[in-house]
Amino acid sequence: MTPPDRDPAVRFVGVRELSRRTTWTLARAEAGDQVVVTRRHRPIAVIFSVRLAEDFLLLHTRAMIGLRDRGRAERRAGESVPLDRVNPYEVTFSTEATDAFQALARGDRARIGRELKMLARRASRRRGDEGIAPPPASESYGVELRNASDGEVAIVRAGYQRVVCDLDDVDRVIHVLAIVNRFDLRRAAVKRTA
Repeated sequence: MTPPDRDPAVRFVGVRELSRRTTWTLARAEAGDQVVVTRRHRPIAVIFSVRLAEDFLLLHTRAMIGLRDRGRAERRAGESVPLDRVNPYEVTFSTEATDAFQALARGDRARIGRELKMLARRASRRRGDEGIAPPPASESYGVELRNASDGEVAIVRAGYQRVVCDLDDVDRVIHVLAIVNRFDLRRAAVKRTA
């Protein structure tokens, strides 16, 4: 059980309790809690959802940091590929993201386009822009803003694709740094642990 002075999204479970309450523990992890498994009050493992694992891989692995660094360098050098203007933001792609985007099926590209529009709306409202209509309540956000080791990035979930973007609120640019299939992320996670 979670001690009263700790973050409620982090649960602590002893090894013995884990063996008795495995289903409950997994349900907590699936609901978004992080479960710290302890032995004699010392942490030995953490159980969390696949979604958090995907986010961790997108934000903190060397390969993804390298992709983000290359994409940002391209943008600074003026070599990024403009895609479209999503009122009031311009959307640009790094070279690697452009190649990945073009390799996708038309439906996946359309889904990513819709989610990028949602990201532009959300960013505009965050800036306090007037006249930007909020998205319809029926549309869900597949977007999360996350802090990575190299700055804030937006992770856009569009079907099986994960799109990592920089948001430049000053220049009003959404720069797509990487597009990764979620199953490729899971395979990478399994390789790292094997």
